[in-house]
Amino acid sequence: MDVTEECLLWLSRSDCAKTIETVVVDNCSPNGSGRTLEEKYRNRENTHFLLLDDNIGFACGNNEGYKYARETLKCDTMLIINSDLYIKDPAFFTRLEKVIDNNPEDYIIAPDIESRYGVHQNPFRINASSDNQHKKMILRKRMGQVIYRIPVINKMLVKSRAGSSTAYKKVRVEEDLFDIIPHGACIIYTPNWVEKETFAFREGSFLFIEEEILFDYCQFRGYRTHYVPSLQVYHMEDASQNAAYSSMLAGKKQRLKYEIESRQLLLRYRKYYRKHPSDGG
Repeated sequence: MDVTEECLLWLSRSDCAKTIETVVVDNCSPNGSGRTLEEKYRNRENTHFLLLDDNIGFACGNNEGYKYARETLKCDTMLIINSDLYIKDPAFFTRLEKVIDNNPEDYIIAPDIESRYGVHQNPFRINASSDNQHKKMILRKRMGQVIYRIPVINKMLVKSRAGSSTAYKKVRVEEDLFDIIPHGACIIYTPNWVEKETFAFREGSFLFIEEEILFDYCQFRGYRTHYVPSLQVYHMEDASQNAAYSSMLAGKKQRLKYEIESRQLLLRYRKYYRKHPSDGG
């Protein structure tokens, strides 16, 4: 809850705070945090809570918020952000309006995302992975599932993971780039997208690979994605996942399962796009 409240705090400091509608989606949090936050912020203007009865995953959970904002609140521009992402620039939304006005061909905008480790996470990828690369990754993840069933190896891997650090550096890309894969922690959907699409993410995956599945759909439909370094946000990174998984081993097993399923879904979508190219127009 603390990172979600911090996210709400930074939004309230925006110079456009009175015109922003904030939709908080609680994806059936087992600790009841959604209900607690709803009670605490019930009188906060322009803040809405969706308390879901089941954990329906990253894509579907975000889509519930998107649909509510689009159909009930009649919003024409959407920011889908993780609750551990902070928009610290008070002029962020004013800058965003100018970017949208100056780039009428954009459907998705990706800001510069800096993690707590100093990693700049956008562009998430410049090019999509090939079918063969995804198939190889599925094979590797299946091998991982087998390995993590062996108790002795489990202890060795967990111990080595616990002592490792993810604090590597990825330098900031200074120039605007087009047709890139955006990082899922903060994706901005312009009025072009909102007018045409009833969803933010392609459904079917529970967790992982949502960005590349979304990018494939953009390519299929001819939608332009745009990385904009002048828009900056900050990402605490994996706060909700770290809280949800009670042990590193259980978390790793779940991640393997979800990643395999998501990569398989991506390959099925690609097969459909190739078979029905006219649907994209």
